[in-house]
Amino acid sequence: MEKIRQNYFYIAFFAIAILAFWQIIFFIHPTKWDMIDCFYPWRFHIGECLQNGKLPFWNPYQNLGYPIHADPSSGAWYPFVWIIGYVFGYNIYAIGFELWIHVFIAAIGFYKLSQTLKLNKHTAFIAAVCYMLCGIFIGNAQHLPYVISACWLPFIINYYLRVGQEKIFSNSVKAAFFLFLLITGGYPAFTIILFYLLLIFFFYFGIKYFTHDKKEMLRFFKRNILFFVLTILMSSGILFSVYEVAPYISRTSNFSVEEALFCPFSPQSSISFLLPFSAIKNTDFFATDLSMTNAYFGILMFLFFVLGIFIKRPFQYNILLGFALFSLLAAFGAYLPVREFLFNYVPMMNLFRFPSAFRLFTIIGFLLVGAYWFDRFIHHDFYTSRKKLKTAIIAMLIVLIVSILMTRYAGYLGMIDFIKNDLFNFSKTTTIYQHIAFQAIVQSIILGLFLILVWKVKEKNKFIKYVTAIIVFELIFNAQLNAPYTVYYEEFSAKESYNHMKKIPSGFPPLPDIAIADVNPNEMYFGPFWRNVNIFQKQISSEGFNSFAFKGYDILRDETPHLYKEIIKNKIVFLSDKIYDEKEINNFKRDSLFTRKTLFFNKIDFNQLKTIFLENNPGDTAQLSYFAPDSFIVNSITKKTQIITLLQNNYKGWEVLINENPVNVYTSNKSLISAVLPVGKNKISFIYHNPIIKVAMWICLLTMFVSIIIIIYSRTFANFAPFA
Repeated sequence: MEKIRQNYFYIAFFAIAILAFWQIIFFIHPTKWDMIDCFYPWRFHIGECLQNGKLPFWNPYQNLGYPIHADPSSGAWYPFVWIIGYVFGYNIYAIGFELWIHVFIAAIGFYKLSQTLKLNKHTAFIAAVCYMLCGIFIGNAQHLPYVISACWLPFIINYYLRVGQEKIFSNSVKAAFFLFLLITGGYPAFTIILFYLLLIFFFYFGIKYFTHDKKEMLRFFKRNILFFVLTILMSSGILFSVYEVAPYISRTSNFSVEEALFCPFSPQSSISFLLPFSAIKNTDFFATDLSMTNAYFGILMFLFFVLGIFIKRPFQYNILLGFALFSLLAAFGAYLPVREFLFNYVPMMNLFRFPSAFRLFTIIGFLLVGAYWFDRFIHHDFYTSRKKLKTAIIAMLIVLIVSILMTRYAGYLGMIDFIKNDLFNFSKTTTIYQHIAFQAIVQSIILGLFLILVWKVKEKNKFIKYVTAIIVFELIFNAQLNAPYTVYYEEFSAKESYNHMKKIPSGFPPLPDIAIADVNPNEMYFGPFWRNVNIFQKQISSEGFNSFAFKGYDILRDETPHLYKEIIKNKIVFLSDKIYDEKEINNFKRDSLFTRKTLFFNKIDFNQLKTIFLENNPGDTAQLSYFAPDSFIVNSITKKTQIITLLQNNYKGWEVLINENPVNVYTSNKSLISAVLPVGKNKISFIYHNPIIKVAMWICLLTMFVSIIIIIYSRTFANFAPFA
């Protein structure tokens, strides 16, 4: 019976996710902003690689190429991307479905976490609905790694708590598996912050066992070792990729505290705890991006949270509340010294931007404390605490009414026209005062209905049903209010966008025989598609919208822009005999001596190359004969020895073969791949080959497969002695 009831809850989650995101799941409108600009084209490329028998290791189309497997935001190691990309391929519908399915799964995870924390099934259901439609899933709907992170975090916390509470090893396997999903699919900031939350729980359980049963403490340590080892093995592909690429990319070496403070959850954004519809207008006032201002998890649940602060709670809730409050202070960014302190003194906290990411842990902690208060109210204080609850409702109603009056005095509201013309639409003309007033009216109605329930309904089961209905309606309604601003493009049709993308060439056709600078993305500009479209065109570009960038590429583009503009006047491969020591770059800058054949090398490489007689002649040719994302085959005819250069970023794993024989690979102009080309007819192969990453991939797949088998048969393996 209990299992059947749980399945009904899961069906309800499914239905609620559809109602809240119906424009996405029914393919009415496409997702917006970064979902279209970044995550869709990157996943499209990964799917194209998988469907054409290529491992998704290199993306040649963007910023003169980069190892997409080393970009944590690309999803190159994420199982969902593997499945969708290989089986279906990515299109405008697939990327929307990926958003929606994670919202649905998040509800299941939070439901399980709530039950592990001893909440009643009905309370757990309400808490899960509040979570699946909270500010992260609505406000950051365009940031797929945020949504993925928020999806798997409850699962990880849940199973790690069970690692501490239960004497079975399968919880360690489950926690490791879901942490693997977070690491491969989520935004790294959430993994780093989560590490410190789990570390607190580790010490909590460790001290608890140490003071009561040292043998159990040893078993607890064994379960943690298993959790750690499995996580590392399953995540070996992405972890080793990031480790390898770290010396090459800009962010790890030049990352500043100013960047780490970029896009906070500003203190004024706290209005979203009550009025999320107001936090999407007037970004100058909120001093952050509108996607970072939403921390809503339901006005009734926020009311319960406020009441929950003042009661005695189990210690695990105190940990979650303390971490939530600290995360809120860190989320404020430059408004408080907390985030800067973390950046300067706490390991790994100097590796990510967006202080607003911390607010997810605030939402989780606040929501669980609120759910705990409601659970206790229903089952212990239903008759004794009603007066206190009524007082709290009336106090919050007064706050909302004052807000309405203040907006009215701020100027003309025109609420009738606002409701007729601008509600549930993206509007550039509405004001923050209109949004505050309308939202405050809606929230007042919600609180008024709840006050009537508290006043009139004395029977617990009816009360729970009515409260559940109000909360579900409230969350769906507020999600729909905000959705045109942060979830989907209402001005574009998903069907039209899908049909436009049918123009995309399939597979990896030959590259156009033109200079890189002449690549024209205009043919793919349509509706929401306007950045990174060269990935769809299958044309190599020197530009791209991606924060993942090589140091050498940044130096070439930003510090020597004239050289950069000359170099991209070449086709994908070009011949040159113009080599210089890098120390001469400043002289070339001063005298504007850069040409499209100019190549600079570091001192060691230049001293080696200058001993070779190089000469480029007008009749020399180098023609691309074969192209794939990880390989460029060139046929050349030259009269003299010279340098051949591929307009891709040099990186560990690139090798050059001339007539099937490996030759030395040089880095020219801080970034490009060059080699010495001998006289005559030659076949030159530029191949990206990274055997260590392939080994890591097989370790990842094997460990993941074994873990899934153990999870499926966890009851059979639950008492496996070495880890019990």
